[in-house]
This record gives sequence, C-alpha cells and structure tokens, in this order.
Amino acid sequence: EKVLWEEGGGTDAAAAATFSEAREYKYCTDLVHAADVRKKEAEAGEAGAADLAAAAAIAGETPAFATWALLIFDQPITCPVDSLYIASRLDTDIHQNTCRLAFHGRLIHPINLEHDPRAAKRIKAFKMKQREGTVERVQDANTVIGKGMFKKETDLTLFTGMKVWTNRGEVGKIEGGFGKSGKYKVYFKDGVAPQGEGGEAIRLYLRFKKYVFDKEGKKMIQT
Repeated sequence: EKVLWEEGGGTDAAAAATFSEAREYKYCTDLVHAADVRKKEAEAGEAGAADLAAAAAIAGETPAFATWALLIFDQPITCPVDSLYIASRLDTDIHQNTCRLAFHGRLIHPINLEHDPRAAKRIKAFKMKQREGTVERVQDANTVIGKGMFKKETDLTLFTGMKVWTNRGEVGKIEGGFGKSGKYKVYFKDGVAPQGEGGEAIRLYLRFKKYVFDKEGKKMIQT
C-alpha cells in the first residue's frame, strides 16, 4: 500500500478532489489526518512549515486533504470504477475485542500492470529532498564557493542550474563544480551579503522533488 496526498494547485475543490495523472501528489508513508498536520504546523510556526502542502492547507488554499492510496495486489482482481472497498487488519488477534477495519474508500482509477507495466510510473507522486552545505568563502558580491553538499565523486553537471537558498533567504543557482573535492560555485543574481561579524557560516540548501514510482529516473524537479 502506498499512500499519497495532494500537494495543491488551486482553489477549485471539484478539480482538486478528482484524481488525474496530470497532477502532482505528495507521497507519505502514513495516512495522516488533516487536523493533526494543521496542529503540528501551527505549533512549528510559519517559519517551520517546510512542508509546502501543509502550509498551503493552513492558509486555506487547498481543499480538505483529498487523499488517495495506490493498492498493488499479488494477483489481478476485478475492480469496477466507483466500487466501495474495505481493508481489514487480518493480522490482529481474533479473540481481542478490537476493530479490524483499517481503511476504506472507492476505486477511482484501475491500473492493469500486466498490460501496461509503466502505468504506476505515470503517477506523479513525489518526495521532497534536501541537500545542505555551507559557504566556504564569498568570492565576490554575487558569487560564493560552497562545500559539504556533494561528495567528490558526485557528477555536478546533474545539479548545474538548480536553485539553492541561503539560511537568510537569498536565492542563487549552481554554476558548476569548483576543483575536484565536491565544492561548487553558486551565483546570486541579486547579490549575497557577506558573513556576519560572528563568523557564523552561511548555510546553503538545495531542495527538489523526486518521483517515487519512477525508480529508473534521476530527474530532479524544482518549482
């Protein structure tokens, strides 16, 4: 079982509540109730809401957590569209007085992996990834040399042109590698401030999406 929830993309509740392979969905390992997410994000504060989907839900920009699950069975089954399904916990002790129902829903998008093995890969479920490094030195008013984000054997051409953020909110782009030890050059179009008087290192963050069902793909998506 793979659980997905929608990232957002508008205020049209009818459109958002309809599954479409053209939309992107955030992958999560557990089925989380909307109220729990909003509570955690509210406690973290606006600055701590790194999850853009939850932050949008708090702001009221998305409907109430339209949620989907991808169910993969060992054998093909007959599943008419809009059929009701109920999943049970068959591993629980039958002698205990407990509810064995796990979750339920309706089948909205049947997939035949025998006829179309790549069908699941077309579902754009993504995980947010983050790499972190620091500024080794400020080369000029617009350029810094970073370290700690990549290993020396990393092919930095895969990351050239991608956006990075400083811990102060400045946005730059990776121009390429610097030397042979995994260091890299970052250009800031609007300039970058020098290090503070305390000498605390400027932190750099590279954030991107990766589609979880496309195991062969190495594409990294930024928005």
